[in-house]
Amino acid sequence: MAPGINIIAILLVGAAIGSFISALVERLPDCKGLVAGRSRCPDCGETLKVRDLIPLVSYLLLGGACRACGKAIAWVYPVAELGALFLALTVIVVFRDPATAPGTLWLAAGLGWCLLALILADVRRFLLPDMLVLPLMAAGIASVFLEPQAQWQSIGMARIFGAALGFVLMEAVRRLYFWIRGRDGLGFGDVKLMAAGGAWLGWPLLPHSLALAGILGLVTVFILRLTGRVLGPSDALPFGAFLAPAIWILWILGKTAPDFIGILVGF
Repeated sequence: MAPGINIIAILLVGAAIGSFISALVERLPDCKGLVAGRSRCPDCGETLKVRDLIPLVSYLLLGGACRACGKAIAWVYPVAELGALFLALTVIVVFRDPATAPGTLWLAAGLGWCLLALILADVRRFLLPDMLVLPLMAAGIASVFLEPQAQWQSIGMARIFGAALGFVLMEAVRRLYFWIRGRDGLGFGDVKLMAAGGAWLGWPLLPHSLALAGILGLVTVFILRLTGRVLGPSDALPFGAFLAPAIWILWILGKTAPDFIGILVGF
C-alpha cells in the first residue's frame, strides 16, 4: 500500500475507532450489546441516527447533548474520538520517513488505540479488562516477527521474559502494599498491564516504564492541586491510566531513537 494511502487509512480508522473505544468503555464490564442493535441514548433510549454518530462533528453540532432528551453526552465519547485521532496524527508525524514500513505505522497506531481504551476504562470504571490486556500482551510478543529476522530470538526472549518479570514484580508490589497498608493499592489489572508492557518493551525497560508512570502520576496530582482539588487518604488514582501512556511513549522512543533507549537501559 502506498505511503499516502496508508496515512489516509490511518486517519479514517482513527476517527472511527474512537467511537468504538468510547462505546466499549461505556458498556463495561460485560460489553453486552456492543455490536448488537443500533446505538441508543443511555438516558432516554432514543435510537441514534447516522447524523448523530459522526465522530467529533456530531458532538459539536449537538452542543454536547442528546438531540431527543437534551441530557449531556458523557465526556468519554469526545475524549475517545479526539484521542484516537490525535494518536493517528502523532504516528504519522513521528514516522513521517517514507522508508518506514507500513506495518510499523499500523502497529504503533494499534498499540496506541488499545492503550487509549485501557486509559479511559481505568479512569471511567477503575477497570483494565482482560479482553484488552491479554490480547495486548500476546500482540507484543508476536510483534517480534516484524523485527529483522536476525533479531527474532534475542528480542523475542527479552519480551517473553519481560512479560513474566513484569507480572511477578508488579504482583509482588501489590501484595507488599496490601501487607503494609491492609488494603489494595494496585489492582490485578495493573499487574497484567505491566506484563503486557514487558511484552512490548522487553525486560530492560520495565523500571523505566514504572518510573515514567510515577512521574505522570505526580504531574497529575500537582495539576489537580493547582485546580483546587484536594486529594484525601481515601482518594484513589487509576495507576493503569499512567502506566499505559508510559508504555506507548517508551515503545515509540525505542522505534525512533534506539540510541536514546540504549542510554536508558544503561541506567
